[in-house]
Amino acid sequence: TPLRALGATDQHSQLQLYRAGRRDKLVTLVRPAERDAGLPVPDVPEDVGYLDGASLGELLDAEFRATEASLAAAGRPCVRVELDRLDARSVGELLYGFEAACVLAGELADVETFTQPAVEWGKTAARGLLGAEGEAEREAAAAVAAKERLVVEGD
Repeated sequence: TPLRALGATDQHSQLQLYRAGRRDKLVTLVRPAERDAGLPVPDVPEDVGYLDGASLGELLDAEFRATEASLAAAGRPCVRVELDRLDARSVGELLYGFEAACVLAGELADVETFTQPAVEWGKTAARGLLGAEGEAEREAAAAVAAKERLVVEGD
């Protein structure tokens, strides 16, 4: 399941899943190889005095390293990717690599990654809701309006 998480922002919502959830995920952590120390952490309350004098860059780096170590301690697979440059080309190359990895993973799991038949009903319904004239579009739009077919059925 491809998911995006952004540093400490998503730790509470996703790190629990990655550490203690089903063992069906590979976490990829991405950061620039050279990081700017950035702004200093503003005045801090006494109970977090250990942040006094630290920069936001140091805080983000500590969060990154702690997250990586947390996953390793839980025996969860984790990959670190460090970008030599933060520019359009290097980010584009990274995204292309991730897309290729998704195609490979889909092939290995026997998932149709290009036609995506599992999402076609939603596309058809959206076209119908927007006024497309086809029979499939009208039926799907009517099902949405009647709240039909919105039940997940098992095999």
